[in-house]
Amino acid sequence: MTPWIMSAAIGAIATATVLLSAIVFRKHSACGECGIRLPKIRVPTSLRQALWGGFTCQNCGTELDASGQKIRSVPFRSN
Repeated sequence: MTPWIMSAAIGAIATATVLLSAIVFRKHSACGECGIRLPKIRVPTSLRQALWGGFTCQNCGTELDASGQKIRSVPFRSN
């Protein structure tokens, strides 16, 4: 194997290990509205959730931040 392929393989393995351990060792949070446990692996339902983390509760439909707290809507302001 060439050195750059070996380096790429080691980097890919290290990245996969870090990401997998972040999922496995993440503590469960609960919905701030209904109290149901949220899944460890999240599927974002909006761009905000994809960029900043968060969930949509499958039980009550509340949009939550990454720690399980209800996201307060900010009204749109036009200039």
